[in-house]
Amino acid sequence: MKNKSNEGLIITSILFITLISFIGIAILSSTLFHNKIIGAREKRGIDVSRLNANLIKYLHNFREKIYLTNLNTFNNVSDDFFNIENFCDKKDGTSIITNKFNNIIKYKNKYSSVIINDRIISSADNIKLKLEAMINIDILSGNIPLSKIPLYINNKTNKSKESFLVDNKVKINSSSFFTKDDINANLKLDDFLIDSLHMEGCILNWKSIRKSCGIEINNMPLPIGVYPFFNKIYDGILDGIFIQGDVQEIMFSIENDKQKLIITQSNKEYLIKYKPKKYILEYWGSEFEEVILFKEKIIINGNVYSLVSNGEFAFLNTTNMSLYSSGIVYINSSLSSNDFLCSNLKIITGSNQFFKKTKQSGQIVINKTNTGTPTRLSISLIATERLINNASDTAIIGSICTKEFNNKGSLSITGSNRANGNDVFFTTEKFTFIKDFNFSLNGAVYYD
Repeated sequence: MKNKSNEGLIITSILFITLISFIGIAILSSTLFHNKIIGAREKRGIDVSRLNANLIKYLHNFREKIYLTNLNTFNNVSDDFFNIENFCDKKDGTSIITNKFNNIIKYKNKYSSVIINDRIISSADNIKLKLEAMINIDILSGNIPLSKIPLYINNKTNKSKESFLVDNKVKINSSSFFTKDDINANLKLDDFLIDSLHMEGCILNWKSIRKSCGIEINNMPLPIGVYPFFNKIYDGILDGIFIQGDVQEIMFSIENDKQKLIITQSNKEYLIKYKPKKYILEYWGSEFEEVILFKEKIIINGNVYSLVSNGEFAFLNTTNMSLYSSGIVYINSSLSSNDFLCSNLKIITGSNQFFKKTKQSGQIVINKTNTGTPTRLSISLIATERLINNASDTAIIGSICTKEFNNKGSLSITGSNRANGNDVFFTTEKFTFIKDFNFSLNGAVYYD
């Protein structure tokens, strides 16, 4: 019995040792496998880091190259500069970087608006690993509308642009700040007025204006008043409103999905209610809604002492109005819409060959409000002489073009993508610049 007991103990011990051995082998195998995975991950991480570093370095050099290049030397910058000849494959050790351009023309007429899309791939010869980045560049070229430039000072400045913005407490959401040192501006006020009053081929004079108004034709200025200018060729089109003399107030509001204006002159009110781009109009000359298209132009031979909003928003999203004054314009409240991406009103001030220059010609003044809230303006401003901002906190969606700038508060400008039919009369000389530059790392690491 004793021998059998000893044999049992020996067998049990052997089995135990065998089990421990299998467990040890399993743990060792698992550890080796785990270490292999960790090693592979570490190698993959090193490969990714190397490719990522090369890609970031390339993106930096890419941006530096385009900003150091005079893009105005190219006839067609999107094709002549942004191509794989100028941005050829770049090899660095075992890695290579390639570009794949896809240029998209957004607009092409008097000027071109092009988006440069470049898919950049960083890869390695010895592994099937790739990293991607996307560059998007918004380029304007040609006779660029001043409304596409958030801030243009039509004067030569002695300060650097950075100092100018800091000293004047101006913030811009892009690098689109130019002065006369960079490029000259074309302000075709006469052509704009002739087109607005539908007097193509005519010289602007009181005889032509009186004829368009349907009143006695002579060389005398119109009597003070508000006059509708209906199209002489096409029925049902109101080209614009002509106002002779100073205006006390223009109040903007929205009523029943219509844009509403009340013009006050000599204590008399003139109502205009319409739907932009629709043949729907109510105005002071008629008691009923008529099938008339209003071209959204207001021409004033005089000063405008108050532009105000009645209600939370001054404009419909689709409102796209132009207002010209030969004198000075005062903005006395916020003028905005609930579309925070576009400008709804273009204000132009200045003299021309017909409306002679007065002491206040070409000025726009943004006044401080009593509400204690920031002033929000969905407008583009062209002040041929001076812009004064008296408001403590002003945010503009649109643009500013002026000769002299006096900001007594803080001012921020966000560019607008809205096009205005009158942009063609207020442009730069032929010019090419980068409106926006941005890139993104896709963060995708993949194998072919």
